[in-house]
Amino acid sequence: MREVFSRLRLDMQVGCASWALRGVMHALEPALWETAAAWEHEGQAAGERRPIIGAVDATFWERMMWVFRDLVSGDLVCEEVAEDRSYDTWHARVKARREVLGVEVRSLVRDRAKALMKLAATGLEGLRMPEVLHLIHALVQSSALSMGRRVRHTRQALQQAQEQRSGAEAQQAQAVVEARAAEVTHWEAVHSVSRHHLERVSLTRHPWRVFDSPRQRSEEGARQ
Repeated sequence: MREVFSRLRLDMQVGCASWALRGVMHALEPALWETAAAWEHEGQAAGERRPIIGAVDATFWERMMWVFRDLVSGDLVCEEVAEDRSYDTWHARVKARREVLGVEVRSLVRDRAKALMKLAATGLEGLRMPEVLHLIHALVQSSALSMGRRVRHTRQALQQAQEQRSGAEAQQAQAVVEARAAEVTHWEAVHSVSRHHLERVSLTRHPWRVFDSPRQRSEEGARQ
């Protein structure tokens, strides 16, 4: 529990009773809404109109909630309970928030849900980017499985060559074993390099640092 609350930046004061936590939540909710509204008003008054690089998704707790976050600032553009995840619902609510904020959406990170793909292509007319999870999955499907088969087959071939190494043809059999061993070493190295690259893509393209959770900026990803 201490680790969970520390990641939520709540490790200074923690109430373990459920009724105590609910009381804190009820007290904070109106203050959070008032603060967000004040910040929006100040930003609009100052003429800040920066295009949004957004990420959208639906999450499920007691009720379904869909979330639209600006990845550059980390701000929640909108977070609302909804009855469905249709394109019409997404488009109507995102359009309303854009009109309030007076901003455009430069690009949108989303999963393969048809409503979100249509929202990016038709509703917002911006650049569409897949989530890191789906990007990694697509890369794995295109190469990792075939490389894994190569590693498995070369290991099997090496084992067969070692079992057949006997008799008068031992010298020739030893050459076959060495050749099979070289193939195993090669494909294991290829597989290892591929996994390393996939890990780097996951770490550098994720909006937040995986190890300690703060927001990750593009400059930090470039350094990695």
